[in-house]
Amino acid sequence: MLQGMAIERVVAVILAAGKSTRIKSPVTKLLHPLGDKPLIGWVVDACEGCGISDLILVVGHQATGIKQVFGDRYRYVLQSQPLGTGHALMQVNTLLYDFDGDLLVLAGDAAFVTSNVLEKLLSRHRKTGSKATILTGMLEDPGAYGRIVRDAQGTVSRIVEAKDASAEELKIHEVNSATYCFDARDILPLLSLINNKNRKQEYLLTDIIRIAREHKLKVESLISSDPNIVRGVNTEEDFEIARELLA
Repeated sequence: MLQGMAIERVVAVILAAGKSTRIKSPVTKLLHPLGDKPLIGWVVDACEGCGISDLILVVGHQATGIKQVFGDRYRYVLQSQPLGTGHALMQVNTLLYDFDGDLLVLAGDAAFVTSNVLEKLLSRHRKTGSKATILTGMLEDPGAYGRIVRDAQGTVSRIVEAKDASAEELKIHEVNSATYCFDARDILPLLSLINNKNRKQEYLLTDIIRIAREHKLKVESLISSDPNIVRGVNTEEDFEIARELLA
């Protein structure tokens, strides 16, 4: 576990405002049971397990239900309109305007991200002096996951969503896990530069990597040895797979 002053300079933001349109249920997928806890509970436990106590949950759809699960243990920010993951993170700016530390950002359905992986991500971020560090994984069939595009030197240059990728980019097997570590001072001000010129017409957090590189900021990555780390949980089939893998 990370200790002392180091952990005091870490805030985790969990993006939990989505509508879960791919699961046919009136209840958000984040509150569906997975083992002995709701789906979002796995993400919260991973953060707490490496000593992070300052969590911010960005809520929207069924915000009341999520707040009922965790009560006043954490801070909440409302994303009143579902305008994308980049827009979701923008909502924390007022809470973190003077925060000078590391910001972990995770999706609310990142059930396979463990405390150990988060510690490794934070460690790599700090050792390399990076301003943005992405957790990635290698998949034989990358499907609808965002692809990691690297430059000639092997450095991550951008993340491209599958819907916006070229035929050549779709051949890339390294994919985005949607788990990031950011230097808050350098990255949060750049969120305003994200636009919605993409197939989804949303403000996507993935664009922050390209923007960071354009501003000459150092971007790093940590490739997980476990390909399951990048899995999201979106459908009933995904829940069945998750139950088997987490049993």
